[in-house]
Amino acid sequence: MKRSGLVILIFIYVLFILTIILMGCNSAKSETKQLNGSIVVKLTDSPVNYSRVNIEILSVKICYADKMEWMVLETKKGIYNLLDFQNGLSVMLAKAHHIPTGKINGIYLETGNWNSVEIDRITYPVVLDKLKNGKINIPIEARIVNGLTTSFIFDFDAKKSLRLTGRKEFTLNPVIEVKQVQYQ
Repeated sequence: MKRSGLVILIFIYVLFILTIILMGCNSAKSETKQLNGSIVVKLTDSPVNYSRVNIEILSVKICYADKMEWMVLETKKGIYNLLDFQNGLSVMLAKAHHIPTGKINGIYLETGNWNSVEIDRITYPVVLDKLKNGKINIPIEARIVNGLTTSFIFDFDAKKSLRLTGRKEFTLNPVIEVKQVQYQ
């Protein structure tokens, strides 16, 4: 009888230890799930003396500083007339919810081929500077914060970004400033 009582006591002790370990693992997982934030990327433009400045956006990505890898955001693909977003107006290009927290050091815009400038009812093609290959990298130092939305507004300065070439086309060498970063 003493031996069976000792076996039962050891069994209860082992069961108690396993319960504590499993509860600890579950609480660690729930803490990890809470370390998520959101992001919103918006675009605005400085005034310029053109009729239209159309830029095709294919994707928006962010780069985490510690991992040096790009994360694709939910992007509103389309051709945007930058002149529609002046004087305090902006357009949301991308967003993502429940993304890992951490420091980001870059936002990347991938452009398509449907870029143009309209001046006096004449449309001219716009090609991205050959060194860029349709990719615009915007260096930035910011954080994705647990439980908050990190919101960016970038000012795409069309006047400084566009250059007329001798072949009646424009080249785009993007000049983009970080106008606002908010944590809400």
